[in-house]
Amino acid sequence: ILLSVSNCAFGASIVMYNAFLPLLVASHHTLKTGSTCAAPSDAGGLVVAGDDGADAAQPAVEMVDMGAAGQGDADVQDIVLEDDDASHHARHVHVSAASLAEHAKSLLMNEVSAHGMMWGYLGGLILLILNMAVLVWLTTSGPDEETDPDGHLDQQILAYRLALCMAGVWWFIFGCWSVSGLKSRPGPALEHGENYWTIGFKTIWRTARQMKHLKQMGIFLGAFFFYSDGYSTLGYGASLFATQELGFTSMDLAGALIASQLAALVGSRLYLLVNQRWLVRPKVIILVNIAFMSLIPIYGLIPGLFTAKWEFFVAAIVVGAQMGSIQSFSR
Repeated sequence: ILLSVSNCAFGASIVMYNAFLPLLVASHHTLKTGSTCAAPSDAGGLVVAGDDGADAAQPAVEMVDMGAAGQGDADVQDIVLEDDDASHHARHVHVSAASLAEHAKSLLMNEVSAHGMMWGYLGGLILLILNMAVLVWLTTSGPDEETDPDGHLDQQILAYRLALCMAGVWWFIFGCWSVSGLKSRPGPALEHGENYWTIGFKTIWRTARQMKHLKQMGIFLGAFFFYSDGYSTLGYGASLFATQELGFTSMDLAGALIASQLAALVGSRLYLLVNQRWLVRPKVIILVNIAFMSLIPIYGLIPGLFTAKWEFFVAAIVVGAQMGSIQSFSR
């Protein structure tokens, strides 16, 4: 029962964090000032610059479809940009201001989401190291495994319980601290007779009833269920495989998890740079992440392979490098 409640609470917190992301982006100072303009870069994208000519927080925006701007768009800007070659010929590009703003917002959302995941993985890494220290201290200072196996097992269980408790306290403290710093954002008032305890369930039920009229959304939600559950199951299954097939100890698993967390932190940053520098769409990045993650189960199906511990550590790094990116860009 406690596990079900904790999982539901964890899922609810993730939904809240994800739902707040668009509000944070919409209130970002680079979008609220209205003093930014965008122009195509030599790399084929669009750079955003402020009034002083310096690049704004988001280094690039996706290339807009020039045909979409259309001759009938009343809000089309004429941007003059000098080429970076020796001739410095000026070239005029007609782009839609609305399109520029939308693409700037999209790229900024990717950046905020990726940075949030990076800080999250860094915090998780710190907590994991603290838990490892507690685990080592309790298991080495308690009864010896050979002379008192029952006492040693009880000490291990105590260490695991304390680690779970530390994780819960960690979430509670930093969750309250984070939420307390969030500003109140304007939004529609609740309808008469509604309350915050039940409106979430009611809106989900309304959406489910409308599913037959919203074919594309139904396909998306069905696909997202298997997609999200698939990459989550890969991590859970890997832990069972490591302990049952490769003989991993708790310390071995913790080491692999640390390697995975570090890889996730670095991977989030690298894929964000790819998104910003070469304007690779989030959908493409997610497909690349899935492709890399799919290599691990395929590799494990080959007879004679995936029998050594070092292979698991390599797999943990490969999967970890995709996890941070796949979570941040999925949002």
